[in-house]
Amino acid sequence: MVLLFYGNSGIGKTETAQFLTEQIGGKILRKQFSMYQNNEFANYLFGGKYNEKSFAKDLIARDSNVILLDEFDKAYSVFHSAFYQLFDEGIYEDQNYRVDVRHAIIICTSNYKSKDEIKEKLGDPIFNRFDGVIKFEDLSQEAKKIIATKELKELDEEKIIPENVKKILVEQSTKLENAREIRRLIKDTKSLIEIREICK
Repeated sequence: MVLLFYGNSGIGKTETAQFLTEQIGGKILRKQFSMYQNNEFANYLFGGKYNEKSFAKDLIARDSNVILLDEFDKAYSVFHSAFYQLFDEGIYEDQNYRVDVRHAIIICTSNYKSKDEIKEKLGDPIFNRFDGVIKFEDLSQEAKKIIATKELKELDEEKIIPENVKKILVEQSTKLENAREIRRLIKDTKSLIEIREICK
């Protein structure tokens, strides 16, 4: 199964893939495609020297059948052909290896806004190979509050942040765009409180 998750950054696409892996078991194989934007990616995808790092070797060594191709939209379109057989048949081949991943769930994430944009940027040959194209909606205000409350519990186990400040942080979270910004606000607030305590 090959899925494409699309929507704005920080609204749960990667987290959903990780949650799915937890239900199935094992450790997700996550490749961050925003890091691969030059010709070195060609050797990684199509295979260079036998002992060099490659996508095929990473697939062989994977610990689960959930494969996350994060920020798939950031890779050069010239490399898309490397995934045709993988998405069609569950077989990945480079010049050194042939890997069977027919029982895997492959999840690609992107920041596209619509299916029309996906078709325009990725092209029909890739778009038509996705078994499902799933839109992630922006977070509601209630969802942001839930995330802020959860992050406060995880990031402030020592209970450094006063309760009145926590209430303010939860309310302020509704003005932010995504979970990453909420987490950053809480971490920065905690750090500021710790610095003030040291400087007393």
